Amino acid sequence: MLVGIIIFLLLVTIYLKYVEIYSFWRKKGVIGPTPYPFVGNYAPFIFGRLSEADLLRKIYEQYPNERFVGMYKGVRPVLLLRDPELIKLVMVKDFKYFSDRCIEQTLQLAKSVFTLKGNEEWHAKRKLMTPLYTSSKLSKILPCIQKSADNYAKYVNYLINNNIDHEIHNLQSKFMLQNVGILTFGVEIDPFFGDNELETALIETTINPHLINSPLHIANYVCPSLLKMLAPLFRIIYLRRLMSFGHYITSLINKPRDDNDMSHIFLNHMVNLKSRDEKVLNSKLHAIVNNTDIIEQTLTIALASYETPSILSGMILHELALHQDIQEKCYQEITSVFEKHNGQLSLQALNEMKYLDMVYEEALRLHPMSHVLDRRPTAKYTLPDTNLTVDKNVFIFIPTHGLQLDPKYYEDPCKFDPDRFLPENKDKITSYTYLPFGFGPRACLG
Repeated sequence: MLVGIIIFLLLVTIYLKYVEIYSFWRKKGVIGPTPYPFVGNYAPFIFGRLSEADLLRKIYEQYPNERFVGMYKGVRPVLLLRDPELIKLVMVKDFKYFSDRCIEQTLQLAKSVFTLKGNEEWHAKRKLMTPLYTSSKLSKILPCIQKSADNYAKYVNYLINNNIDHEIHNLQSKFMLQNVGILTFGVEIDPFFGDNELETALIETTINPHLINSPLHIANYVCPSLLKMLAPLFRIIYLRRLMSFGHYITSLINKPRDDNDMSHIFLNHMVNLKSRDEKVLNSKLHAIVNNTDIIEQTLTIALASYETPSILSGMILHELALHQDIQEKCYQEITSVFEKHNGQLSLQALNEMKYLDMVYEEALRLHPMSHVLDRRPTAKYTLPDTNLTVDKNVFIFIPTHGLQLDPKYYEDPCKFDPDRFLPENKDKITSYTYLPFGFGPRACLG
């Protein structure tokens, strides 16, 4: 009897706690979908019925007349922004209040430039990475990319000549992996015709994560406070997962390199930072240049240069296969430009491929690689022209998938139409409704 009473009281306490949690937006007068206990509005995603992109797009479309919507990611309050003017405030105008992202460092690479919190530390580390992404650097690495492209063409011809079917994402991954190998690590690998140590290390570390990730992410939705308490333990577990990749990178760090060699450009850059006189680096900057940080930054850049371009290029090929007329225009333009430049890939040649660039931009609109941009305020913030004050650390979501498929901003939004990005049409696109790389100081580095 006593045990039954205790269980009953415990259940009542839990129920009242969750009633309080899920009254957060109602008390602020913010409209949104009804949450469910423990999972909030994420039940379709957690139970595999919808992707997160489709879930957020569905919620976005349910409230066409609202500037923002209140929802819950598990027990976490989330403010979903729909109004481009509010998005501009968060991403650019009042960025100083929204410099942090929502990614939990417990679950991710804690010192990655993408996950760091704190405006000063994040900004300092980003400045160290920025020199890698200049036009002059790009022009110097193009010969390495052309070599990978030649190997890609040989492999495709081999598949055609031998009547072999091949999954397109896997094919694109091989091409991107060869580029990652040479440009990030300075390692000549052959993902087309042979096995390689680099791919195994990447997959084992992150692409096929340890089973612990699944319960970790669910716990992050349902009980983030418990996850925060256990953060040191999970950090140790994640570092153990990094060990195989870490040993691999450490062996490369210790190899002699030529700074004028554009292969292994990223690793060269990181090792040079480590070797600088400590007087050049202030205390916040110096944290980036130990071996553990080099491993984490290298893995982050490698994955960003591997998986995302593989998916995007696969989607572009898919759309071109469906739209033969667009494919033919691309082919004619590429052929013409390469004939003009004697078959050599150069920055000037790329800049002359205007239609191909339009195809790329339309693919990013229809298939954004980041379906949501996230920020969290570092202090209480009142949205202008509203009565809403957003509390510190409340998640702010900007649903790129919803915005870029909104018929209010794009006519026939599900149609693949590169002409949207003709010069005379591109200027008509409403600002802050096309966000494939984010916007503002924390936009995508690449």
